[in-house]
Amino acid sequence: MAESKLKALNLSLSRYVFAAAGSVVAFFVRELVQLHSGHQLPPYVTFYPAVILAALYAGFGPALLATAISAVLAGYWILEPIGQWAIADPGDALGLALFVCMGVVVGLAAERHRRAQRRLAEYEKQLALQKSEEALRENEAVLQTVTDHARVGLVMLDRNRRYVFANQAYCEVLGLPTTDIVGQRAPDVMAHVYDQIGPRLDRAFAGERVNHELAIPGLPGAADRFYAVTYEPRRDSGGVIGVIVVVVDLTERKRAEDELKTAKQHAEDTAIQVRSIIENMAERLYVCDSKGNLILMNEAFRRTYPGVPAPKFPESFAEYWEAFDLAGNPVPVEDWPIGLALRGQKVRNAEFRTRSKRTGEEMISSYNAAPVFDAQGKLVMALFTTQDISARKQAEAALRASEERWATTLRSIGDAVISTCALGKIIFMNDVAQKLTGWTLEEAEGKDLSTVFNIVQEVTRIKPEDPVSKVIRLGKVVGLANHTALINRDGTEIPIEDSGAPIRNHKGEIEGVVLVFHDVSEQRKMEQAVRTSDRLATTGRLAATIAHEIHNPLDAVGNLLYLVQQNTKDEQIRQFASLASEELSRVTQMTQQMLTFQRESAKPVPVQIEEIFDNVVALYQRKIESGAIQIEKQIEVPHPLLAQPGELRQVVANLLGNAIEAVGRDHGRIWLRAHVARDWRRGRSGVRVIIADNGRGIPAGLREKIFDPFFTTKGESGTGLGLWITSDIIRKYDGTIRLRSATRAGRSGTCFSIFLPNSAVVND
Repeated sequence: MAESKLKALNLSLSRYVFAAAGSVVAFFVRELVQLHSGHQLPPYVTFYPAVILAALYAGFGPALLATAISAVLAGYWILEPIGQWAIADPGDALGLALFVCMGVVVGLAAERHRRAQRRLAEYEKQLALQKSEEALRENEAVLQTVTDHARVGLVMLDRNRRYVFANQAYCEVLGLPTTDIVGQRAPDVMAHVYDQIGPRLDRAFAGERVNHELAIPGLPGAADRFYAVTYEPRRDSGGVIGVIVVVVDLTERKRAEDELKTAKQHAEDTAIQVRSIIENMAERLYVCDSKGNLILMNEAFRRTYPGVPAPKFPESFAEYWEAFDLAGNPVPVEDWPIGLALRGQKVRNAEFRTRSKRTGEEMISSYNAAPVFDAQGKLVMALFTTQDISARKQAEAALRASEERWATTLRSIGDAVISTCALGKIIFMNDVAQKLTGWTLEEAEGKDLSTVFNIVQEVTRIKPEDPVSKVIRLGKVVGLANHTALINRDGTEIPIEDSGAPIRNHKGEIEGVVLVFHDVSEQRKMEQAVRTSDRLATTGRLAATIAHEIHNPLDAVGNLLYLVQQNTKDEQIRQFASLASEELSRVTQMTQQMLTFQRESAKPVPVQIEEIFDNVVALYQRKIESGAIQIEKQIEVPHPLLAQPGELRQVVANLLGNAIEAVGRDHGRIWLRAHVARDWRRGRSGVRVIIADNGRGIPAGLREKIFDPFFTTKGESGTGLGLWITSDIIRKYDGTIRLRSATRAGRSGTCFSIFLPNSAVVND
């Protein structure tokens, strides 16, 4: 496409150059004639031919250009005063105006003539195409009629001996409708006579043409019927692909003479129809008998080779082809398709390039020839057909050129692909490129790459070198620098990585560039997730260290509180010391849990889910009692889980703690459930753990973010790590966690559903 546009541009420029050059040449011719003759010539005597030639051969635009240049040269160098942009004589000014008007009129007239010629040619082309299509439709209709009314049974079997076609005559032989035959296998349909036809089918599928007579028993009270059957192998370049079966009813021929006459009349009618079809065939047909004498030559053949007498093979056949130049490919007359057919051979698509010595017309023709045998296998005639395939060959050549041009593009496709011509004009964009740039192919085609592929360096904001220029300059595959961002048409920036490669033709010349790039946003997110994970690991180790450091002082404070309780008689002091001991026990338990999480063994152990629930509930017992929260437990898991206890405690603690904060001090309810379940999506059995509350619920806009690290709705009091750690632990066990939540008044609440597969269950 780009090449055709470039050719059109060059042609247009050449027309204007021709017009301009003609005017300049006309000026110098006038000056030379005056110089040698010594006589003053009329101002425009040499310019008129230049303008007329430009109009006739270049068109309206070049004619105007020639007129303008001629007027400028005459006004400045010919009309007085010479060398100035002024005209002293009004008559000269009027003459100049008339000359310009003449140039416009001549250009318009020439342009109208050129357009009329183009419209006439297009009309003639459309008329010829319409006539060809009408003839083709008529031929197809006649051929279909002949097939449906033929008295000969016709069957086509594929390589699996399955019927792919059966005409009406064959269906009548079997007494079955077409729907009960097509698609069935021959051994099933012809089971009652398959012992007769089976061996012959084997020979036909082996590539042999087989003829025989077949007797089919009649129905009770009816006579047997007899048929002549021909098995014709169907071949392609890979061998036999099926068999055509022709079934001729011989019973009628063996009956009375009057029936025979009727059959002959029908045969004659069929011959007339066939001759009509042959005469209207688009292919050129030549039929001869077994000795090479012409029997039939259709209209297409006579029209292609007018005035050529009907030949006899081989005596005058060589003279017949003397009228044609075989374009440097002489072939012995015996090896022509008709000669091979007369020797019993079939010819499919033998191709020749011929040129008529009389008219000089050149064409590429496809030749086919086939022998025709009678029931005894004797050669009776030969068919020879040709078809002009010049247009098809030209299309195939164009297709090969197109495939060669796009081969590099197809091999280089990664994600987004943009292909340009050597001038940097876009000629192709795939769907991904259109999405990333924001331009459709229709909008971007023909535009400079820099307009559509707008890139900057992410940090410095400097535009890198144009990829097309860089590829053409270096002549090899190149890649852009790191941290390159593509600016979408809507202004959004997308980080990308890309490379450019030259597109070369068969001569090795660069005729375009293919650019392959992809969005690295997800890669950046993964890198950020890795950095976040490292930070979380560091945070965990720091928390464990802090817990270890404060554990010993907590033990000391606990001992002191114990001594205070034992050595004071003041009941109020003893009560305060007891309360302090209880709170200190809770802090000690939390620090111990932090140490347990950090030092958890990598080897899973059997864990009872009910014990996990009890331990975590005990941890939050003070908050549960102070908020008058009702806890409902229902455990229906007969087997322990194979897991790390600390990890499961952390999961339950995170979810239960969130539930306690959600219900607040409103006498809320929290449900803890565990039962045997099945993951129907992946077909797995396991355990379902449910922690639900009737708290205020989670707004819809936050539900997709709650599992992100460091995302929290608790302000400074939250770390945003609890649910992220919870989901990470569940994934470790190849489990799933789902969330349902509602915020409607009176029907609010949140439910977390965890599924752990059987791989985490210990069987008894």
